Amino acid sequence: MLADLLNSISVRTPYLVMNKLVSSKELPTGHGYEKLKANILALKGEERTSAEQDLTSFYEEQILVGEKAVVLLNQTVDGFRESLIEAFRELEIPESTPQKLFPLYLPQADLLSLEDTPYLCSMREDEQYLNVIFSSKRFFTERVEVPLSDIKESEKDDYSGYDEIVAVRRHYQQFFDVVSIPKLEGPIEIRVDAPGLMPKAEINRAVEQIEKELWRLGKNAGLETSTHLEKVNLFPLIDKIYESSTGSICELGFVTDSGGIKTARMRRIADDLRNEAYHKAGSESSEIVPFRIGVRWQRKMADELFSNPELLIPGKFQQLSAPSKEKQYHCAVKRCVSLEDYRFVLDKISQLIN
Repeated sequence: MLADLLNSISVRTPYLVMNKLVSSKELPTGHGYEKLKANILALKGEERTSAEQDLTSFYEEQILVGEKAVVLLNQTVDGFRESLIEAFRELEIPESTPQKLFPLYLPQADLLSLEDTPYLCSMREDEQYLNVIFSSKRFFTERVEVPLSDIKESEKDDYSGYDEIVAVRRHYQQFFDVVSIPKLEGPIEIRVDAPGLMPKAEINRAVEQIEKELWRLGKNAGLETSTHLEKVNLFPLIDKIYESSTGSICELGFVTDSGGIKTARMRRIADDLRNEAYHKAGSESSEIVPFRIGVRWQRKMADELFSNPELLIPGKFQQLSAPSKEKQYHCAVKRCVSLEDYRFVLDKISQLIN
């Protein structure tokens, strides 16, 4: 069981996030997932039992909030959220291949045999939320940054002029997507898995797929879900974040008053683009209009140990002038070690919206 659990964690959770959990729980470490898994599997007795309990709790939260693209839906009719919760509580979860193995990942052969439709797998309810969890098979374009240090010495001269290198791989992958319904107040959240540098078009298709499933299940219960929920536009938050003091801006896409289109990124965790000398000088001499923003925070986990949840609102410069001007309906919430990290980021979004 522990080996299967570690394999599933390694599929969905970035090593940097897993390493934070390992450090906070004082579990054996290792350079990279393979060495880390081997060291944890070598544990015996109570240490192994305790490690499995900690990792199970961590993994269950990662299914709910790890590496997600998030769409917020406001109810347009009072009481609709409560009706939707009751409708989902009455649903029977159909038996399926993904449901039988949930929350672990399917072997590739089993995954390839599935239809390209969401499978309802589980419902997790706590005092604040009802979480409806789906498993989906999607064709995934994976974009991963390749560190320049990984390039062979004999080939480094060929890449000396590159700031970054991105590897692209296309394949089917299993995703866990969540519809999270608050019991008291706040928007309904659609959270779809969005690992790595997932293309915006693929995120939009994934969100649309889960939206349709939400509409279908609601309609089966006699609820007009599609007309009683509306998406929250997140584009106005880009300016609000840039002008605020919240977090540290780690990425910014913007246009200048001379027509330039720029992208800036900060590599070090604690650095804030607002305070970067080159950017400050440029923004003081030229008016800029942001269309994309990434911001990260430091949240204390233990002495000298911090988690670094990130929020990305991935607008494009075309949205500043297109018919869909200033409409952006999903954001990405990344690098959450815990449910508390995720709720911290969503609380920041809520404050900015209100």
